[in-house]
Amino acid sequence: MAPCIVFDVYKAPGSNITPQEFSRHVAQVHRVWGDQCNFDIRWRFQDSQGRPRLQDIGGPIVTHGLIPDGLIPPEALPFAPPELFEGPPNVLVCGDYNALPDNVLNPGSDPSYIKQWLNYRPGIPFDPNIPQSRFGQTRPLDIAVYYVQGPLLGDGSLGCGGYYTPSGPAIVIANNLPTINVPNVGEFTFPRTDLILAHEFGHVLLQGLPEAGHVDDVNNIMFRGLLTANSFRVTPDQCNEARKSQYFQEC
Repeated sequence: MAPCIVFDVYKAPGSNITPQEFSRHVAQVHRVWGDQCNFDIRWRFQDSQGRPRLQDIGGPIVTHGLIPDGLIPPEALPFAPPELFEGPPNVLVCGDYNALPDNVLNPGSDPSYIKQWLNYRPGIPFDPNIPQSRFGQTRPLDIAVYYVQGPLLGDGSLGCGGYYTPSGPAIVIANNLPTINVPNVGEFTFPRTDLILAHEFGHVLLQGLPEAGHVDDVNNIMFRGLLTANSFRVTPDQCNEARKSQYFQEC
């Protein structure tokens, strides 16, 4: 047996993640941390072909969050979907799991507590007739990923890595803003980078470093700003530090 990292990936109601986009997120995780650091990365939920898949879950249901000033250009604001500004923002900010209030509900959502949902990672009951169910029981060392509605978390980000729950680490990835069409100007797009899961995973691996591993190199996966298509590199020092993570398990 050798050490590996295992992901449990869930799709919550309202998330716009598709199997095709998820497959690109998976590919980037392997490209960044698998190929460059030689980490064995595995996925708890698989389809009949052994490919990573999303497991549906009832929550956490997350409504829209705060939209940071300047994110939507002034000329596009009049044409932005009104639902982006309806109701109060959600309470799910990226921070300490233990600091999340136990008794605060997500406005406009299911009456379940966000904090309880982030501690919930159901597996697949074993069925000898379903080969993929043999690997369907989750473990506390697994890294849970929750794709939620959003489009933004409470602090204006699209992803958070991570929340450290009694059941293990949790990553949350929200929807991107919809494309806004402005007559006589064009489209304003707010894409969700395919590198987002690899970046948030890096925060979990590098949680002991200042700012959970953020760096100033735009070509590095842990760049603190907006990631580009070239922001996929890791350094030998990052690999060595990540290798110390407590979330490796025997596979």
